[in-house]
Amino acid sequence: MKLFKEHLKCQWKRKGDCQQRLLHKVLRREKKREEDKKKQLQISKFLLKEFRLIASSYPYPTGAMPPILELLDAQMSMVPVENQGLLFFQSSRVWEKVESMEAFQLLPQRPHFSTLDQYNEELREGLAIGYMVAFANLVEKTCKSQLDDPRSRLENKLKALVELETLGFQANPVKARLQELLDIKDRQVKLKEHSRAVECQIGEKKHVSSTIDAETDEIDKKMKELQQSLTMLNKKRASVMAQKEIKCSNIDAMEREVDLIKKKVLKGKLEFDHAIATSW
Repeated sequence: MKLFKEHLKCQWKRKGDCQQRLLHKVLRREKKREEDKKKQLQISKFLLKEFRLIASSYPYPTGAMPPILELLDAQMSMVPVENQGLLFFQSSRVWEKVESMEAFQLLPQRPHFSTLDQYNEELREGLAIGYMVAFANLVEKTCKSQLDDPRSRLENKLKALVELETLGFQANPVKARLQELLDIKDRQVKLKEHSRAVECQIGEKKHVSSTIDAETDEIDKKMKELQQSLTMLNKKRASVMAQKEIKCSNIDAMEREVDLIKKKVLKGKLEFDHAIATSW
């Protein structure tokens, strides 16, 4: 029984090793197939470019194409659309998730990533995915922008979009939206500056108004004091005039009496002179 169990273990082990080797073999075959596709695509693109350049120097009937170009175009048409014109083969499963992001539903993109030719071929797909995510993030952040966001943040988004345009991204709608936000922000800044300037003028005028009010209050106070003094003087004048009326009311009678006395004195003098001049 023990020997039978050991025999079964050996059988299972050999079977597992066989399946593992088979799996590795399949993976290597798939990897080689992908590499062959990449090489074939690159060769076709290169040949198509070169033959187009050569064919452009020879006259062909309008709409006609040399057989070799027709063959290469046919070969290129067999390549999936998402891989045409790219410097790498889209083999990662991440592409499906990236391309299903909301940004690419609103603004479908087909970047060429031509500037990635300066990087190692093994890095290009990863960099391309990173740029795709970066574009989606820029679109999302633009949609979530706030009025009080620093101007530099919006400007940095614009600069990033300009860089992404060199990779074939169609960023004009996002750039237009960012420029619109910047214009609104600039208008808000100017309005706030104008508001502060007006508020400063209001403060200065309020200060002048307060100073004038203080001077007016002082003048009103003095006028009130003068009014009170004038009232007292008027009362005093009335009192004096009343006393004058009382004390000086018989002046006219006394003056008439003086005139009468003077007349009598004059008459007495005349009578005296007449008496002296009369003979005995």
